Amino acid sequence: MEATEDKFLTIEEYENALSRIANPTHRVQFLLMGDAGLRVTEVCELRWSSIDVRKKVVSVDSLKKRDKSDVRKIPMSERLYLAFADMVSKKGKTTGYVFGGAEPVGRGAVNKWLKELCAKHSDLPHIHPHMLRHTFATNLRVQGAEIADIQNALGHERVDTTMIYAHADREKLRQLIEASAPKPSFWALLRLKLFPATRTINVPLAIIPDLVGRDAEARKVEQLISQGVNTLITGPIGIGKTFLMDSVTYPKKVLEIDDTKDFKKSLAHCLLHLLGSKEAVAQLAYSTDDPEQLRVKVSKESIPNLCKLLAIAADKKEYVLKIGEIDSITPSVVRALEVLKDHFIILTTGRAVKMSSSSFLWDFEKLELKPLDRPNSLRLFHRLTDDLQLKQLEWVQNKIYDTSEGNPRMITELAERIRRQPVIDAYVVDEICNSYLGRQTREIDVSPYLLLIFGGLIIFKYIGREAGEQGLTFIGSAIMVIVMFGRYFFKGAKRKNM
Repeated sequence: MEATEDKFLTIEEYENALSRIANPTHRVQFLLMGDAGLRVTEVCELRWSSIDVRKKVVSVDSLKKRDKSDVRKIPMSERLYLAFADMVSKKGKTTGYVFGGAEPVGRGAVNKWLKELCAKHSDLPHIHPHMLRHTFATNLRVQGAEIADIQNALGHERVDTTMIYAHADREKLRQLIEASAPKPSFWALLRLKLFPATRTINVPLAIIPDLVGRDAEARKVEQLISQGVNTLITGPIGIGKTFLMDSVTYPKKVLEIDDTKDFKKSLAHCLLHLLGSKEAVAQLAYSTDDPEQLRVKVSKESIPNLCKLLAIAADKKEYVLKIGEIDSITPSVVRALEVLKDHFIILTTGRAVKMSSSSFLWDFEKLELKPLDRPNSLRLFHRLTDDLQLKQLEWVQNKIYDTSEGNPRMITELAERIRRQPVIDAYVVDEICNSYLGRQTREIDVSPYLLLIFGGLIIFKYIGREAGEQGLTFIGSAIMVIVMFGRYFFKGAKRKNM
């Protein structure tokens, strides 16, 4: 964990300082450090593309991990969300860097206005960015947050339990953040009641798709999880498998693994997360609950041992093990999942799982996503473009549906392309759709067509023999030879994937 020698602010000091900040931009910066625990450099380099206003989540690149890309997702407190809304309503800018123009604002600028704030109000202590980050961590701990959750939220480097590999239920973390934020006074509540603050952030240039046309599938996934049933969501690229998995409400605690690459490391992060909240298990397995010692010892475990320890650290079916995708799965991962599937509720996605790697899927429920029907396709397109003035709307909708064939990703990408145009008419939309490569790269299974051709050629032999036509008989005989060695000929066309 980072050094914490710096004094943290008491609740009264924090609220007093916040009440003195009139500048909406400064208020957002203050709350990002104090209510979300961001480093000052992370605040300065934050982009609008990292702000999910629908889910009220801030995604932060962990600057301490320079050799790889790690992202942690921090839920916004309600007052941070309202501060963002107030800033957007006054500034109107929602592209590029949140603070700055073509270049991000420097950390010196944040330090400068904090220094000026303290100098202007003598009753305030000397406040600097790390003090706010320390205050965030301290308040979470007071509210009962586990050490592992705080490390996740802060993005600490020494204890590798960042949210990209394994994290606790984000709704639980949101509740802790809300609880750690002091409640407003009676007069503040009355003022909010009489003069309600803006509660929506309008980000017109950001495409954030909705879960359109997947209500039944979302309810099915939630039902299966509640029943403790392992589930595989399948479908072609862009059909919305990951989006569905991220959008459902989880009735149980979640451990998340992005994919099966470096699976051993991902399992180690999951185990570290569990051991961070279950000291008794850590003591039993390793005779210590010190985070740094645990990290070293866990990193030396094999995949089979990690699976066994995970089963010990969590009660049966206590956690959902959410795996991003299993298309590229190795034999060692298959063996691991054969163990984990009996102890965790596994939810995962895949376009095509090799038949030779599907043994762990025998007791899984398969949920296959189909393209959206026409009404839902048009509803999704409308939600993504409802603020635009589209000419010849009916023709545009028909063109989008014909091009996408109900694929949500294609609809979203086409909507993004359309939004970038200064003038939008039928000619522009037609050009965008005709040049869109997505529709030219759909997967096609040609084996049925090959079988039809081969079957027809075999019939030639029979017809040729009956009619006395030597040419047809020769063609049919040649095809018969191919069929005799069809095991090798059809090897490339036989079904290899689920």
